[in-house]
Amino acid sequence: MDTPTRWCLSRGARGLLRPGAGFDARDLLTERQLEVHEGPASSSWAGGDIIFAHLPCVDGVVLVDSVAPFSFPSLYAAQVRRFRARKPTDRSLRKLYFSLLQSYLTSR
Repeated sequence: MDTPTRWCLSRGARGLLRPGAGFDARDLLTERQLEVHEGPASSSWAGGDIIFAHLPCVDGVVLVDSVAPFSFPSLYAAQVRRFRARKPTDRSLRKLYFSLLQSYLTSR
C-alpha cells in the first residue's frame, strides 16, 4: 500500500463525476489531481462540491476510506484557499471543517 493521503480537502471537478464509479478530485490545499474509485458517494455529490475525505492510494488506485458527513458548495472554496496559506495539520483541518459547517448551516 502506498502512503495514504491523510484527511485531504478535495473537490469533485465539474463534470467529472462518474456516479456509482468514482470522481476526479483536486486537493484544494496542494492542487494535486486525483482519480478516485468508489461507488455510492459520487451519486449524491454535485460537481464542484467540497468534501473532506481520507483518500488512500493502494497499488496506484485512489480509494475513499472515509468521508465527513457534509459536503459544501463550491462557493466555500475561497475560504479554503485562504486557509491553504497556513501549514495545515489534521487538527486545523477539522477546525476548518466545523467552521465551514457552522457557516453553511446558519446560512440555510
